[in-house]
Amino acid sequence: MPVHDSQPVRRRVKTSLKRADVEKLIRNLPAMISGSIPSRFGLHKLFWGAVAFSMFTDIHDAFEVKAYGLPDELGNQWDDLSQHTKAYKRPVERGQIPNQLYRRLKKNAPARMKGHGSKAHDPTRAQTGLGLLSPGEYRRWQILFNTIYQSSRHRMTDREAKSLAGQVAWTRLKEQGAETMWNVLGNRQGLLILRKSDRLMESLHPGRFDPNIGYYKYNKDQVYVLSRGKIEIGTYVEYAQAVSEQRPIWPDEMGSWIDRAVSYGRDAIMNKVANILQTSTSLNPI
Repeated sequence: MPVHDSQPVRRRVKTSLKRADVEKLIRNLPAMISGSIPSRFGLHKLFWGAVAFSMFTDIHDAFEVKAYGLPDELGNQWDDLSQHTKAYKRPVERGQIPNQLYRRLKKNAPARMKGHGSKAHDPTRAQTGLGLLSPGEYRRWQILFNTIYQSSRHRMTDREAKSLAGQVAWTRLKEQGAETMWNVLGNRQGLLILRKSDRLMESLHPGRFDPNIGYYKYNKDQVYVLSRGKIEIGTYVEYAQAVSEQRPIWPDEMGSWIDRAVSYGRDAIMNKVANILQTSTSLNPI
């Protein structure tokens, strides 16, 4: 992460330290911040911890905004969820679809989904079996499917025969007024993007910044690695890279975020140095 030049900032403080000690501290500040020379005041950890806190704050705020399908402050916006994802991979809440269909969907959910547990009220698990079909509609679907499959499987591969049978069966049922999960659930609006479990977003949540020590990670999924003159920040969530290919988590251009982070780090150092000058009686060693 490059450090951008900024205008010098001045602050007047009183100190009992010797002039030579103060000049040495100020002269060595860049090297202590970069980690080139050690500092008993932890300025290296403090500066880069502040930078990390600011960057995680911006990326997490942007994630929350883009999850609603809106552009973040940099103008970046994520694609909406696919119709397949909406239909089969997102839970259904009461009020999103007509009550009659909601009750049917919940009733048709596999038995394992009707007990206790975190997925007990996730009707989209009904993608196998009846789904939104009534028992009568499901029987007609089975008859149509089997009829077409048996008449086609000798003329094509088994997979092609099943695909054809499924397409024709669904087309016939829809023509007869049957409701499908694809049409009813796949067109829902307002579903959050990349927030099925919130694990990815939470891994980018800003942790705690201690103005005397530095940065503490928010959780074990968060990447924060400090080394000489730089930091590595990000997420350990295993699917982050895959989902980021379609919906980038880190923007290509984030100069304003970097400037803000460096400014936050500079302010943290200024406050720390002011405290050192005001409270220290000796700077040996620095």
